[in-house]
Amino acid sequence: MKKLNVFLVIATLSLTMNNLFAADTVTNGTINETVNWILTTDSVFTVSGEGDMPDYNSWGSPWYNDRQKIKDVVIETGVTRIGNNAFNSCSNLFSVIIGDSVKSIGRSAFENGENLYSVVFGRGIKEIDMYAFENCNNLSTVSFNADSCGDFSMGFSHPFSNITTLETINIGSNVKRIPAYFAYRLKLRSIDIPNSVTSIGVSAFGFCDSLTDVIIGSGVKKIEYSAFGYCGNLANVYFNADSCVNFAVTTFTNDTMLQTINIGNNVKLIPSNFAKELRLSYIDIPNSVQLIGGSAFYNCTNLLSVSMGNGVKNIGDYAFSGCTNLANINFSDSLKIIGSNAFAYCRNIISITIPESVTSIGSYAFSNMLSLDTVRVFWDMPVDIESMGVFSGVPDISQTKLIVPCSAIQDYKAASDWKKFDVICDGYNVNTENTLKAGYKALLSYPNPTVNGVVTIKPTKAGEALEIYNIAGKRVGIRVTSEQESTLNLQELPKGAYFVKVGGKTAKVVKL
Repeated sequence: MKKLNVFLVIATLSLTMNNLFAADTVTNGTINETVNWILTTDSVFTVSGEGDMPDYNSWGSPWYNDRQKIKDVVIETGVTRIGNNAFNSCSNLFSVIIGDSVKSIGRSAFENGENLYSVVFGRGIKEIDMYAFENCNNLSTVSFNADSCGDFSMGFSHPFSNITTLETINIGSNVKRIPAYFAYRLKLRSIDIPNSVTSIGVSAFGFCDSLTDVIIGSGVKKIEYSAFGYCGNLANVYFNADSCVNFAVTTFTNDTMLQTINIGNNVKLIPSNFAKELRLSYIDIPNSVQLIGGSAFYNCTNLLSVSMGNGVKNIGDYAFSGCTNLANINFSDSLKIIGSNAFAYCRNIISITIPESVTSIGSYAFSNMLSLDTVRVFWDMPVDIESMGVFSGVPDISQTKLIVPCSAIQDYKAASDWKKFDVICDGYNVNTENTLKAGYKALLSYPNPTVNGVVTIKPTKAGEALEIYNIAGKRVGIRVTSEQESTLNLQELPKGAYFVKVGGKTAKVVKL
């Protein structure tokens, strides 16, 4: 009996407290047969029911005379449209929460909400009309959750026109599309585009001159023109889009401060026109990248160095053309295709090492390389390049060294285009074991012997050719070295002794 009495006391006290703090109704009404509204003493204005709110003129809403009492607006799930001018000139309005069922927000719906601070958009919104939040000059935080909202209007009719305080837009994890002109000319400082987003519209962040940092999620497939154009202070881009196949040439147009693009470790392709004519000084291409698209780094005249991952198989046409200050480039031993004009007019590159894996070199791929001094190749038979002008415009090509396998030197000297070089042997007779054995202590290798076939070789320099020979002197593999030390994988080779050669030095490695 005591327990029951205690329960009744607690329940009664709870009801008393709820009644004590419950907000009373100030005014309410019916918008139409299915939509209702209520304004309570805590200044919360709630719209409920099902269906559309009608359009009003700027002073015609039923609650217009009470508009200064409204501090928070809640549009509940079930309502499908916020009408024109519905909350125009609610100057004390502080926050707005819009339910997931709302599909459209009418013209000037929240215009002149001069104290509006935050807005939460539901997932269902498809349209936000002109001037919807114009002159909401204290708006600072927006949570945007609309899955697939239509494009915004631009310029003076933008939904957020004349707002200089909005520095943060949080994009929800279910959003699939960033509308055109989404944050056009706003004062955002950073933006994080989630992995759910598949497309970014025209000038979505155009002319955001306070924007410094952008993170692009893994799901983006399409970025339309000037999406980040004319962002004069944009300095850092973190690009994680796995397979962005549609990348507008003007995506980063006139972003004069953009000097760093960080490419994520899961990116499979670098899109065409990716960093065209930007002021990048260095680019690190991770091992996950297989394709570098056409003109990806075209005319990046400040680019000094490129670190190319070992997964790159295809370098597109004009990919690095016009990179006049690029001093070195290393190719992975996965590379198969070098596109036409891929490195044309790279005037500071002194030497090129072309891996044996390469099967196709496009026309003019290495043309007009004014500083080219050395080319190294590993094909047992010369590749026909005569009709493609691969090295056209290289001055004094007869003084440019072409280092070839000793076993094929006569073939290269007879080949119509290759014979123009100063053809020399690499200094090793691949059929003579003793030549390889001569300096094998010059390189450090460990663990040696190796059980699992993985060996570290040092010292090495980035971009050198690391050749592997069996005990009979036959070359059985080639790799491209890394800076300071390189990892050699012999797992695919049979057990036995091998000689490793790089930079004129050799080491003997034993695989158990």
